[in-house]
Amino acid sequence: MHPLALLLSMFFLVSPATKPTDELAAAERDFAADGIALGVNPAFLKHFAADSWIFRPYPVAAREWLRKQPKKNTRLLWGPQYLEVSAAGDLGLSMGPWHLSAERGDKTIDAYGHFMTVWQRNTQGRWEVLADHGASHAKVALDVDLQPRNNHVESVADLSADSHAQRLRALEKTDDALRLALQGADIVTAYQRFSTDDVLLLRDGAIPAPGVIPDVLKEAKAGIGSAPRRAAGISRSGDLGYTLGGSDTPENAGRGVYERMWRYDGKTWRLCADVTDSAN
Repeated sequence: MHPLALLLSMFFLVSPATKPTDELAAAERDFAADGIALGVNPAFLKHFAADSWIFRPYPVAAREWLRKQPKKNTRLLWGPQYLEVSAAGDLGLSMGPWHLSAERGDKTIDAYGHFMTVWQRNTQGRWEVLADHGASHAKVALDVDLQPRNNHVESVADLSADSHAQRLRALEKTDDALRLALQGADIVTAYQRFSTDDVLLLRDGAIPAPGVIPDVLKEAKAGIGSAPRRAAGISRSGDLGYTLGGSDTPENAGRGVYERMWRYDGKTWRLCADVTDSAN
């Protein structure tokens, strides 16, 4: 083999093409770096899409809410751990640990947890946050290994407009069915019925792990996570989608809030990540 050809072959062996989840991880890390350099609210305003959502504790228009917040002496550190990107490369999930340090009078308050962020790629090709929620739990390390949940190596054609609309309606019906099931007494069975084998269930007091049903879920009250849906969307390729919901109206008291990521398995939508809480 020619020396140059040998050198090039070695280069490509050790320098594989960038994977979609690598790009999303880089976007999450850039966001986190801006959180340190710019401050929490300015960083969120920089990286959140115009139509994004944030939970405070109910889902609200993120940018409008952020603009109204006073400057605080808060330090928020975070990083990606679990990543999933649609075959079209336009919708993604990032979940990872966070550490909050805040001054409260003469004391420093520390808190830990995991976030769950839905990302979308805009028309300029830049990843933006579409929805963000999280949960708190015991202290965990921020320096964790990335765990990509899929990496598409071939491009996938976009669904036709009609097929895309049908696939979105199917997602909404599946979300409706889960919300109805969560009004029953057997919450664990409801999640098992609708979830993938590697589902990530994020709850206060529990560190998430693929396919693990948190013990706190076994004691969850019926109805939590059954609140009205506020938004839903799917990728252009129709293989990844999200739903989120919650309402502070009296008739929805006790139904909590939720943010969910769904994966289409070729026949039906399956829940692959979820963060739900009582919003109390």
